[in-house]
Amino acid sequence: MARSIALQNLDDSLKKFWVPASNKAPTVSSDLVVAEAGANSGFLVRGVAILNPGLQTAGGVNVLQLIRTTAAGVGGVITPNPVDPDDAAFSGICRTMGTQGTGGLVLAEIPIFVPTALAAFQPVLFDLAKALGSWLRVLKGAANGIALRHPGAAGAASFSAALLIQE
Repeated sequence: MARSIALQNLDDSLKKFWVPASNKAPTVSSDLVVAEAGANSGFLVRGVAILNPGLQTAGGVNVLQLIRTTAAGVGGVITPNPVDPDDAAFSGICRTMGTQGTGGLVLAEIPIFVPTALAAFQPVLFDLAKALGSWLRVLKGAANGIALRHPGAAGAASFSAALLIQE
């Protein structure tokens, strides 16, 4: 459901990608989902979707951070899903739960309650134009990126989120 909401009203002249990270276990601080620019192309971050907060040993609020990255991470490479199957591949690299790149400016903090057991959850979509006043622009160059960082929690499991990007 969040995906259909997130993909409405996008600029048709740009390639659109859904960058998912599903069933992650962030027991230590982790970049759940990351998009890093290509050498010759930047991109826009249109939204962040929290699809499932998962669970952890002690229920409570975790504050996720949407941060700029200033050096590429390592490992955990994933292929973003093009919204239009005719679109060319994303020119950058996307990752989930690899070695963190160097974190830069925190652009937004997203508090989310995480229970001790999996339960029904209504996905949450953060439209960055509404939340921050504009979409986030990531300049070209492999050192430039955006990450959704989880602080880590004992027993954390089943966390799922995604970025909606355009290139």
